[in-house]
Amino acid sequence: MMLPPTRPTFYFAGVTTAKSSSRRMFPRWMEILGRPEVVLEGIDFAIHDHPTRYRAFVEMLRDHPLALGAVVTTHKIDLLAAARDLFAELDPAAQALGEVSGIGKTGATFLALPRIRLPGHEPWRDDWPRLFDQLMAALPGGSIVINATGMGKDSPGSPITDAGRFPITGVAWELNYRGELEFLHQAERQQEVRRLHIEDGWRYFLLGWSQVISRALAIDIPPATFEQLAAAAADLRF
Repeated sequence: MMLPPTRPTFYFAGVTTAKSSSRRMFPRWMEILGRPEVVLEGIDFAIHDHPTRYRAFVEMLRDHPLALGAVVTTHKIDLLAAARDLFAELDPAAQALGEVSGIGKTGATFLALPRIRLPGHEPWRDDWPRLFDQLMAALPGGSIVINATGMGKDSPGSPITDAGRFPITGVAWELNYRGELEFLHQAERQQEVRRLHIEDGWRYFLLGWSQVISRALAIDIPPATFEQLAAAAADLRF
């Protein structure tokens, strides 16, 4: 049973939440946003955890007035599958894609890219990296390749092999901002010869957190305020 909060609390449902820059970033952001009384608590779930754990978490958020909302990272699909009936409202994207990355007291909001399943393949079978290598090889120049799998942070490795070749003059976008980041390093090793533009997940991390906080805490975060938040978190990047 999850203990209810004793003060206004925003939650972070992840895998290794203690290692996240959000733990140090959040108090700075709350000061800037005028809500210094709100604290952050991380809840670690195993990847594909038991549905009862996800349900207990959502029930606690729903039932306790001091539980203000949550960011959901790795567990977007599994949490919603386990607790869909507990939500009073799902936004259209959450309904269509079966994922949720933010939870507020008025329902659930979707902020992340969907996980894609290809016909005939179960997630993360051994042949998937080779399949992704083949798909990447068929892309035209200038294409964007995104690691949205969590591999390199929540699980080891990369969705591609070292033999995979990024599209010439393409963009390699690593959504993770911490961890071993093998996909990012694979792109870096090809950057010069393939003329790649490389992005890591830091800006995406900041934007995702800011948008969930905005919705869950009913705080307007215009672009100028977001840049202020980004500056406040700059020294926490790694």
